[in-house]
Amino acid sequence: MTRMAQLWLMLRSSLWFVPSLMVLGAVLLAVALIRLDLYLPGRAIEGYARLLTTSPEGARAMLEAVAGSMVTVAGVVFSITIVTLSLASSQYSPRVLRGFMKDRTNQLVLGVFVGIFAYCIVVLGAIRTDTLTFVPSIAVLVGGVLALVGIGFLIRFIHHTAMSIQAANIVAAVADETIATIERLYRDDGDAACDDESRTGARLDDVAAGWRTVAAPGTGYVQRLDHRALVAVAAREDLRLRSECRVGEFVIAGALLLAVAGSGDVAGELREQLTDAYTIGRERTADQDPSWGIRQIVDVAARALSPGVNDPTTAVTCIHYATAVLRRLGDCRAPATAHGCAGRVRLVVPVASHRELAAVAFDDVRAGARGNVTVLTALVDAIDRLAVTPAHVVQLGLGHQLALLARPPRTLAPGEVRAYLAPAAVDELMAMLSWGGVSGKAQRTKQSCLQRLADGEAALSPLVTVREEAAAGLAPAFDESGFTRPAAITLIATGKHAGAMVSPRTAKEFGIEANGADDDEGMQSLAMAPGALREDAAAAALHTGLWIGNLHYLNFSDRASGRITGLTRFATFWVENGEPVAPVNVMRFDDSLYRMLGHNLEALTDAPEWMLNSGTYGQRSVQTSRVTGALLSRFALTL
Repeated sequence: MTRMAQLWLMLRSSLWFVPSLMVLGAVLLAVALIRLDLYLPGRAIEGYARLLTTSPEGARAMLEAVAGSMVTVAGVVFSITIVTLSLASSQYSPRVLRGFMKDRTNQLVLGVFVGIFAYCIVVLGAIRTDTLTFVPSIAVLVGGVLALVGIGFLIRFIHHTAMSIQAANIVAAVADETIATIERLYRDDGDAACDDESRTGARLDDVAAGWRTVAAPGTGYVQRLDHRALVAVAAREDLRLRSECRVGEFVIAGALLLAVAGSGDVAGELREQLTDAYTIGRERTADQDPSWGIRQIVDVAARALSPGVNDPTTAVTCIHYATAVLRRLGDCRAPATAHGCAGRVRLVVPVASHRELAAVAFDDVRAGARGNVTVLTALVDAIDRLAVTPAHVVQLGLGHQLALLARPPRTLAPGEVRAYLAPAAVDELMAMLSWGGVSGKAQRTKQSCLQRLADGEAALSPLVTVREEAAAGLAPAFDESGFTRPAAITLIATGKHAGAMVSPRTAKEFGIEANGADDDEGMQSLAMAPGALREDAAAAALHTGLWIGNLHYLNFSDRASGRITGLTRFATFWVENGEPVAPVNVMRFDDSLYRMLGHNLEALTDAPEWMLNSGTYGQRSVQTSRVTGALLSRFALTL
């Protein structure tokens, strides 16, 4: 059942499934109408000749015109859709793309145009002018009607696209999906354990037998968890199960997924039945993960609060819809953590509490507001709206959120601090490597910021592995000169130099082999190897220090030694005992890549995050990167 659910989720969010069904339907309709023309008496269809010409030449010309126009319009619709996706990604958040992909209107419109094209092609093939003249009059008439239908769908698509790229509609769609998930999950479950205490307190710690582990079968995010399937297996085999990860968490193949207590060996078919209850995919979904829906809303707000966008009105809109989600959440009980049958607990799963979901909704927005009166007022108003009853205040931790809002921002003294760089901040640092850091020419002419690494005189942390993965990115599979890019190029392997980006010009000049790099020899599809630090444990691992959500205005202060200077950006705050205590004012840093990615690097997070380059200089950028968060023991602040 889980595999079927995973397949359905994939099909529902694809742009090809509905259009493919519509093309098939159009072909069947064409065949049916052609056969109808063959079997109806000639007099029965004489009247259609007055509506449309029944001469073979006229019918063929009309169908060719309709088919040509439909395939042209389908190309325009596809281009508009791609531009819309790119705009939404750069303007709002890459996380909202899934909503556009599974938008039913976009799928239907694309299906209508390619379906009409396929219909016309089939009917054209049935027109005969050789020994026996045959014109399927009814099919030709329906083709003309479908052309008019296509015009209507085109008008509808233009209106829908203009509405769908508005921030309020994007956020509202995400909020509706999240509320639907909450209403489906946060309710009394029939298969939950009998007593209410087991809903939040069960841990199965009283099991005498030792716990055995079941490893994750693949790498990715846990998208769904079939509780009933796990309970059924546990009841049949007399087992106790404890899920070690929440829906929405990132797991690595071979890492701990499930703990099992009971007699017998957990192997073979039994192990497969247990792991089949988990749906693991490349991206998070909101189907069983309301925190992901809230995170998408927060990402749009964070982008709106960035200095480059500075759109507090959009941020306030996000706060309003996040408040609507939390209000519905506050009216529901937390989902069961304990599941079983016949009065016995068979399965315990971790779930996000109301307080944790409220923190997801408010923490990053509060940190990014930084004295913006409009946004801070909206946050206070949101807390006031949510404080319907004392139970809501306690459940959602509203008193704690209000206390955090009252804390003034801090200005840190220059010096070295313990720091965590979020993936967006690491992405800014890694982008500097494309400024000659991994260039074959720069390394040959001794001008690379990683020259000491290239010469073998220095090394980065063994945790650092960097690749150019053209097969996984959005960039074309060939460079600007037309040469094919390799699927992957290892540039840094476990902290040591492993390769460089080499353009055809550099290859000819220095007598080395080209590997599909453009003339600037920068990375188009950067990929960092994941570490072992769980993303949700990053704040606890930092304990006390600086959480840096973003960096900007980066430049080299000393290229030869790999020193970079820049400014902290939004979503930067001071953390004590694993909890954010105050936002931090803009600070300048000046530190070396050999320190940040070398001996000061303690850990990388286990869930690389996709980053899309929103640059439009000359043309829209197709650069992507998959980067992790980084925990540093020391980070140098100068101002």
